[in-house]
Amino acid sequence: MLRKRELTDVCIVVTRYFGGILLGGGGLVRAYSHTASLACDAAHVMDMCACHRLKISCGYDLYGKIAYILPNFRTITVSSEFGTDVSLEILVLSEMLVPLKKELTEATNGSVSINEVGEIFYDFSGVK
Repeated sequence: MLRKRELTDVCIVVTRYFGGILLGGGGLVRAYSHTASLACDAAHVMDMCACHRLKISCGYDLYGKIAYILPNFRTITVSSEFGTDVSLEILVLSEMLVPLKKELTEATNGSVSINEVGEIFYDFSGVK
């Protein structure tokens, strides 16, 4: 069932509380397959990706440019604070880190502050 649905990094455990062989070999296979199918239908499939957590700080005058650029790099905004400056905490895919930093630096003439906080795995299944 997992191969059929092309699922990886997952397992399914089915427990039978009734012993015996009344179903026969084929019946057991069908029962376990059906249960595995139900589990797959009920599950939320995630696309876990290696990404970097960044903290970006900029003035209000640059926020519009930055907000326009971020979706082009499949980022996820974790938090945003609007104080004396704008502070964003975002997640960006590891392969997009260098191009994003370059684009932000060029678009803001180097006046944006970009700090890497760390690397994590995160679900990017809903990000386009």
